[in-house]
Amino acid sequence: MNPISRILSWASVCIALVVSALAQSSTGTLTGTVSNAATGAQLEGAIVSIGALGRQELTDATGRYRFAALPAGEHRVEVSYTGLDVARQTVSVTADRANTANIELVSGVYQLAQFTVTGEREGSAASITRQRNADNVKSVVSLDAFGNLANESPGELLVRLPGVTPRVTDDGDVFAIYVRGTDSQLNSVTIDGNKMATSGPLNREFRFLNLSASFFDELEVVKAPTPDLDADSIGGAVNMKTKSILGMKEKRRFNYRIGAKWASSFWEQTPTREKHPIHPLTSLGYQEVFSVLGGERNLGVSLGAFYSENASSFGNTIRDYAFSLADPAYVYDYRTVDGYNVRTQRSINAKVDYRLAPGTRLTFSGMINDAFESLGHTYSTRAFTSRTIAAIGANGQPTGTGAILPTFTDTFTEVRPVNNSIFEVTSGTSGFFDRQRRAQLDLEHDLGRLDLDGSLSWSRSRVAQSADAGGGGSFVSDVRAVGWQIDLSQSEEFPAFTQTAGPDITDPRSYGVSRYTRNNSGRRGQVYVMSGNARYDLGLAQPTGVKGGFRWRRQESAENGGDRRWNFAGPDGVVGVNPATGRNDDDLAPFLHPVERTSGYRLGAIPFAHVGSVARHLKENPTHWREDLYFGESDPFLGTREVAEEVTAGYLMANTRIARRLGVVAGVRVERTEVEGEGWARQRTRTDITDPVARVAAEFGNARRTVRGNYTDTFPGVHVKYAFNKRLLARASWSTSIGRPAFTALVPREDVNLTAQTITVNNPSLKPQYADSYDASLEYYFEPVGLLSAGVFQKDLRDFIFNDSGGVVGAGPDNGFGGEYAGYSIATQGNGGRARIRGFELSYQQQFAFLPGWLAGFSGFANYTYLTTEGDYGTSGGSRSATQVQRFIPKSGNVGVSYNRGRLRSRAMVNYVGEHLFTFNANPSRLRYKEARTTVNLSLGWQFTRALSVYCDTSNIFDEPQRYYIGLGKKDRLQSFVDNAPVINFGVSGSF
Repeated sequence: MNPISRILSWASVCIALVVSALAQSSTGTLTGTVSNAATGAQLEGAIVSIGALGRQELTDATGRYRFAALPAGEHRVEVSYTGLDVARQTVSVTADRANTANIELVSGVYQLAQFTVTGEREGSAASITRQRNADNVKSVVSLDAFGNLANESPGELLVRLPGVTPRVTDDGDVFAIYVRGTDSQLNSVTIDGNKMATSGPLNREFRFLNLSASFFDELEVVKAPTPDLDADSIGGAVNMKTKSILGMKEKRRFNYRIGAKWASSFWEQTPTREKHPIHPLTSLGYQEVFSVLGGERNLGVSLGAFYSENASSFGNTIRDYAFSLADPAYVYDYRTVDGYNVRTQRSINAKVDYRLAPGTRLTFSGMINDAFESLGHTYSTRAFTSRTIAAIGANGQPTGTGAILPTFTDTFTEVRPVNNSIFEVTSGTSGFFDRQRRAQLDLEHDLGRLDLDGSLSWSRSRVAQSADAGGGGSFVSDVRAVGWQIDLSQSEEFPAFTQTAGPDITDPRSYGVSRYTRNNSGRRGQVYVMSGNARYDLGLAQPTGVKGGFRWRRQESAENGGDRRWNFAGPDGVVGVNPATGRNDDDLAPFLHPVERTSGYRLGAIPFAHVGSVARHLKENPTHWREDLYFGESDPFLGTREVAEEVTAGYLMANTRIARRLGVVAGVRVERTEVEGEGWARQRTRTDITDPVARVAAEFGNARRTVRGNYTDTFPGVHVKYAFNKRLLARASWSTSIGRPAFTALVPREDVNLTAQTITVNNPSLKPQYADSYDASLEYYFEPVGLLSAGVFQKDLRDFIFNDSGGVVGAGPDNGFGGEYAGYSIATQGNGGRARIRGFELSYQQQFAFLPGWLAGFSGFANYTYLTTEGDYGTSGGSRSATQVQRFIPKSGNVGVSYNRGRLRSRAMVNYVGEHLFTFNANPSRLRYKEARTTVNLSLGWQFTRALSVYCDTSNIFDEPQRYYIGLGKKDRLQSFVDNAPVINFGVSGSF
């Protein structure tokens, strides 16, 4: 019998015994709801206790509590909830019947204007309550804790929590998150406890961009997982909870937000963004509670709709230096990028809660989400040459083929017009269409001391990246034998670039080698989850219970390739110079952008092509083009792969309280992982075969490979909580977790990114990484609403996975890529030896309602996380310091203050992400770091009535860029500068 079967059998026997014992008892039950007298909202997480019996229960998402097997007679019930006064009530329990006691909580400092709706105060109280009641270390935040979100993305809210930092796109949006410094692929993300398929290309990273936060009520980050949670959460486990309707005070509620995102001319915008400054953002919600089939308020229905056009832009300059730490270092590669994208999202969300009986609740939730990019454009330039220094002859003039004059300094480089000195322009569109669907069914059943629950969920993501779906493609042209200078002395962010020799790079007729690649690929993913849990209260003097359960998850991910490529030959049908005429008619004149564009980076009027014009010209003039048949035949092989992973888990855990102060949760989880991946890999390059179809058949004919693997792991854990008094808690945890390799690692593949000019090579031999985590914390709770916490933690990782920059593709037909991709960077992944993360977290939040007069409107929060990390990359270099462990972020923090008084709503928030190693390389000169970044958001609003508020929010008001530098200790070598201009969100919102 395997370990999972053994655990489930054990749990079944235990449940059968306790159910038998329960059937022989003759006692009464006590049920009821706990609500806020001021708002009428039913409260989740309120503590309901009967001190004389040592019994305690927490209210559920609908504010309901239930005591089973209470002895007949009178009992003194005490109810407490953060921010509200403790309530005490004597109730009478009659044997063999259901007894009811509904309790309302009030507060002496609760001050609400007549029109004020549930907001920051109630949201903070709810999240603090959930965090206070938790058995383990977690951070909780309500969706209304920090006002409006600029893009309505859950990621924007998560990064305000201690230990959570953003992974930011080039255009400044929160793409994914790191938890306690660990990479985004090492964190589990769920919706109502179950994973959802996202648009990622065969990786485990959850992407928040295409998901609206308006559908959720609360976000929690579990930093020390208990055995009933998935073990794949080395950094942490994020759970996004959808809104519960049965706990609503009103019978019916409507809410709305109608606004726009404006790229104001107050700040310098990229050239493309200036022409498209305003885009809408709208969300609508409806909730209603019904009484059906003889029940009282037993059916809740919620519907939500969301539409946004999230327009974003960035300006980027990139430079690369000599592969040496010695000074000075020349620049051999300089690039500029002007990017603009509109990500349109339209979503519908539905949730139905039905209470079949007092102890039985059935919930269905569903989501339809479409996200597409039909206006994503990039315009980039690249000037590059070989890393060779020119020799100087006796006459003082350069000789030979060396490209870089030896007169270079730290701020100035001059490149000779030799054949391998190239200037390249690229126009690209990168649209896609992502159709996401999700459905989940949950059942909760209360049998007195025995609680049962189960869940079924399914989600799907299908991404189309074809020309018909807005995918477009890219058009690349170049000029050869170009001499140039780059001068960083006046501005390292926007260097002065000057052409010194060769064909004029601003003349469309100078460009002679042009290539058009049309996208025709796609991705798809599905996740199926089935789970069941049973918990039995042993009915002892101190609350003690046993819980067991199972979870099965199947995750499928696949990609299909089909891109095609053509070389422009011009009217004469000859690529390059026509020997018969001595002319090259392959210039860019037929494709120039309809609006004259400049690069915006001191390069002059660069002739960018319009990709739409290129595609139209290809269709109307096919004889002017020569298809790269080898590329078109090989991409369906290289771009097609699929992976399926099944994880079957069982767990058993127990909890108890000792002397009413010490709570202990301990247990073990067992997970069986089975995975299968299929893909194509080029067996070897066959340049000896000239026919492209025959060549592809020879290279890939027998190259379809299947990789299978399975392994079983055990994850024990212990969590302790000690209450010194009602305000001061201490916690300690030991938990274990796993980080499985990305799905891409399970199939052989070479990913080529033409825009970034990188090649990612898979490593199918990657192993999972594991972690033992130790946590200890103190938490002090202020009244009426506040929390101060301090914690330390340590994570010991083994076989940790890191990204390794494997050098640069060389030139020549034997470069391993058929002579293509010269100068492209190579990236792969590997297992290191061991790594250790040690950290400290400090968090504070408080509402100052107790202060006199106008000061009572203030509230504030602050948190700070500090990490020290080291890792052994399995090389002779041994351990590396904190600044050299990839993607571990040593320092991060937030500070915020808000002032809400009368009708005024205002807030200022600061987010800080410290410097960290972004990409590892065995060559110290190739280590790539991201500099520290601090962003500031300001919000201002005015609430006229409950149904109408106006708001104006500014994101990144001080125009903080993203900066990367390259080389160990070489902060003066700026590698990449990304300019994200501020944006303003404004609009109206309300509830009625």
